[in-house]
Amino acid sequence: MPPTFIDAPIHVLAVLMGWMSSWPATLSGVVIGSLFTLIGITITNRNNIKNLYIQLNHDREQKNKERILSMRRDVYLEAAEAIAAAQSAIIGYGDLSAGHKHLMDRFSTKSDKIAKVHII
Repeated sequence: MPPTFIDAPIHVLAVLMGWMSSWPATLSGVVIGSLFTLIGITITNRNNIKNLYIQLNHDREQKNKERILSMRRDVYLEAAEAIAAAQSAIIGYGDLSAGHKHLMDRFSTKSDKIAKVHII
C-alpha cells in the first residue's frame, strides 16, 4: 500500500534513516552537523535581513526629520534677518535726516522671507 499524503513525510524520514544506517557513523555525524549549520545560518540571515530593514527604515525617518528641520532652520534664519531689517527700518524712521525710500527699499528686499514662515 503506497503512503498517503499525511504519511509521506514519515515514510521519507524512514527511508532516509534506513539509507543513512548503512553509512559510517562519522559521515552521518558530518551530514547531520552540516544540516544543523545550514539551518542556523538560514535563521541568522533572516534575522539579519529583518534587522537591516528596521535600520534602513529608521535611517530614512531620521533623514526625513533632518531634512525638514534643516529647511525650517534656513527659513527661520532668513525670516529673523528680515525681521531685524524691519526693526532697523522702523528705528530709522526716527531719524529725520534719513530718506524714507531708502529705509523701505532695505526692508522690502527682505520682506518676502517673512512670508515663507507662514508656509512652514
